[in-house]
Amino acid sequence: MSTKPPGWYDDGHGALRWWDGAAWTSHVAVPEEDAEIADDDGELPPELAEIADEDDEGQPGAFTSATDGRRSKMWVLWATLGVVLLGIVVAIAVVVPLLFLNHATSVSGVAPENDDERAAVEAVGQYTTAWLEQDCDAFTASTSERLREEQRIPDCESFEEWAQIFGDSVVDYSVTVTDIDRRGDTIAVKTVERYGSYLDADGVVVDEPAPMRDIYTYVLVETDEGWQIDSLR
Repeated sequence: MSTKPPGWYDDGHGALRWWDGAAWTSHVAVPEEDAEIADDDGELPPELAEIADEDDEGQPGAFTSATDGRRSKMWVLWATLGVVLLGIVVAIAVVVPLLFLNHATSVSGVAPENDDERAAVEAVGQYTTAWLEQDCDAFTASTSERLREEQRIPDCESFEEWAQIFGDSVVDYSVTVTDIDRRGDTIAVKTVERYGSYLDADGVVVDEPAPMRDIYTYVLVETDEGWQIDSLR
């Protein structure tokens, strides 16, 4: 004679069957998506109605074990999503700065000897990055009002229009500082600037960027905003 107490047990076919202590009954409980359990007639067995009511109120019920398998697998989903999100964060932390460096200004060459020279060189880098990134705030911060008037760029709208054309036409822009010369209240920063251009010497668009090299002298003055480019030749 079996000593197994009455209760719901796995029948080996993905369902729970009621054992009355002596034999299997006809009551079968099959977990559904809405966590409802029904017998062969589609109605809840009377002996389980009270327990089911407790379940509906959010208290532990008889069918918790029937749905535990489904709910317990949620940690796998969240763990997987966590790994994916971590991968995205790592990609942003690693790839985005690399993309920025490939497009923005790379400044190298003669090293500044003091804070003023360092600030002047940083202004030159900020100026070039402003053109590449269509950043009007950076353009304004790195240039004097006199230079902006000389370049006929009085506002952000006109700057962004020209910067868009410039940024779309060049790749791999780099700036090499060849000399830093302080004379009185000005600092002259001389550079060699290399890049690939999608516009040839006649302004015609080409399929492959042509290697280009420009030589500039930036003359900077100290203002209330810091060192700014006052003339460019």
